[in-house]
Amino acid sequence: CFWKATQKEIKNNLETKAYEPVSLEESAKIRQSQPDKVMEPRYVCTAKPLEPLDVLPAKESGLLLDWDNQEPCKAKVRHVMKGFSEEGAELLNSTTPQVTREGSMFVAQMIASHRWRLGFMDFTQAFHSGDPINRTLFCEQPREGVPGMVPGQLIRLLKCCYGLTDGPHSWFMHIRRVLVEDLGYQQSLADPCIFMLFGQNMQLHGIIGLATDDLLHGGDSKHLDQMHKLKQRYKLGKFQFDEGRFTGKDFVMDKNFNIHVTQNAYANTIESIPMTNKRKRCRYSFCTDDEVSQLRAALGALAWLAKETRPELAGKTALLQQAMPKPRVNDLVEANQLIQEAKKYASSGIKISSIPPKALRVGVISDASWGNAREHAVLEHSKFDTWEETADAWIRHHHTPRHTLFHPAATADGPDLHSICADRETFIEGEVLKDRWNTNAGLRDLNRGEWTGCTKFFKQKNGGILPADEINELFLKFLNTSSQGGILTMFYHVDLETASTPQPVSMISWKTSRLKRKTVNTLSAECQSMINAVGNVHWLRFLMLEALGHRLTNADWGQQLASIPYVAVTDSKSLFDCMNKLVCTYTQTADKRTAIDIAILKDDLKRTGGHARWVEGSNMLSDPLTKKMKGSFLRTVCNQGTWSLNSQGHRQQKQEFETLFVIYQG
Repeated sequence: CFWKATQKEIKNNLETKAYEPVSLEESAKIRQSQPDKVMEPRYVCTAKPLEPLDVLPAKESGLLLDWDNQEPCKAKVRHVMKGFSEEGAELLNSTTPQVTREGSMFVAQMIASHRWRLGFMDFTQAFHSGDPINRTLFCEQPREGVPGMVPGQLIRLLKCCYGLTDGPHSWFMHIRRVLVEDLGYQQSLADPCIFMLFGQNMQLHGIIGLATDDLLHGGDSKHLDQMHKLKQRYKLGKFQFDEGRFTGKDFVMDKNFNIHVTQNAYANTIESIPMTNKRKRCRYSFCTDDEVSQLRAALGALAWLAKETRPELAGKTALLQQAMPKPRVNDLVEANQLIQEAKKYASSGIKISSIPPKALRVGVISDASWGNAREHAVLEHSKFDTWEETADAWIRHHHTPRHTLFHPAATADGPDLHSICADRETFIEGEVLKDRWNTNAGLRDLNRGEWTGCTKFFKQKNGGILPADEINELFLKFLNTSSQGGILTMFYHVDLETASTPQPVSMISWKTSRLKRKTVNTLSAECQSMINAVGNVHWLRFLMLEALGHRLTNADWGQQLASIPYVAVTDSKSLFDCMNKLVCTYTQTADKRTAIDIAILKDDLKRTGGHARWVEGSNMLSDPLTKKMKGSFLRTVCNQGTWSLNSQGHRQQKQEFETLFVIYQG
């Protein structure tokens, strides 16, 4: 299969005039006179996952791989240059322009709202379909050789072949010129990889999201005419409608023009971390290097899934990532539970509702959890304190003055918690204090000023293990010195602001992260999260203004944004009251820095057409972005594409959800 793919690759490269063979005689002269112009290449072989429509063509061409895999794949080969070795490569533009995740969801929302057909297109040999290069370059043959060429022949590069440092950027500049100058599209200022086609009176006729050589698009007959021009001009790998894959996500349009975005196949490929029951019982032990490597791979896979289509997994994944680089066995158990949840609801994703353009609004839901984010892997760092291991004990020598008792988990280089007894002896100036470290009082202050000495922990006898349920995990909570913030950005029907029943919504983007600034209370954390959230809303509103045909400039874009009202939702009653009931936040806010933040936030909302809304805690969608909690409510809203700001509408939706859950369980 891969040999056939290699032959196909070389044939395509020659037909597109990406390069041409050089005679043996000329090759010898080039090696002698221009050795710095000759690069090494290689074949890159990959197994490319296939969409259902591509399986039969791959089979007929002999490229379909016959192996046990979650989804069908075909052999794909690229003839790639080692562009990093080109002289002056560091001076070339090496950017790879890609539509943003939010940008691609915006494109899908515009297509759904205008009730256009969802289209997919990708270019075969895209880089080779671009403009000729303006420099002299040659390459050797890969060690496997090139079909039709004899050993020793060089290849002269004519276009930006794969692997050249400026390949992606050169192709982008080419296709941008074609779309803008030849086909009449306008390039977005907010996201340069979004292109819009306007007609008279700046009416939107079509929209394109570009990800290197893939296009997600939709539009009326004028737009489709332009897409057919592209089809005639370039060799395409796919030109299909209604369902397809774009940037690793599956997009499917239903009969009502709603678009469902999922990653079913990818979710099922995430592998659990193998663990024995004995290992699970030692949940407070540090992971081995091999376990750390497996956890890192699992978290990487979960993070991409959570970032693209599964917001209900985002908070737990982000908080779990904070256990690195010194995770414990319990983190492995949590990762496996998260993987099982990802697989159980593999078909879950995002529904982009077909909301009419005139009723389309954008809003944000922000949340924060105070003091639940980890910033450090251990409790203490000291250059002078040391561990001593004896035959029957571990002894910590305290040369640095301290106030609290010492916990054996305070450092990463001490004993395994399950290998020692619960008894602890603290030696201070000839006095011996005996207690147990595995209780709530294991980290208490002695209330006797600074002290030095040592702490002794006795080893388990005969290889015994201290059970996990006898270890109080309060010491882990002391690591949580930061706050976690979460943001959900959505498109919604304008009636959401006033109706007492659930209305159409589309969850477009979400983000969970540790707040950059330390916060002194919940109000401070909630305010900081909402400030970040409002910035996300402005960017999407800017895109909406562009789609409406506004000519935006530095001078007035802020004023034009006010023409698209928006809501900023929170479940923090204290933040809502500060923003809506207080004229001067200084007098009612203990932390004066937070008072300044709230004042700025109030002014921003007023100037840009926004208003704050409060919802009950049970109706808060962003909770799974900031806490380790079940994400069933958020998952349901994302899949069904409806939500309500009103408490009555929330109760109605909750009852409907519970009924569906009972039916599902049955």
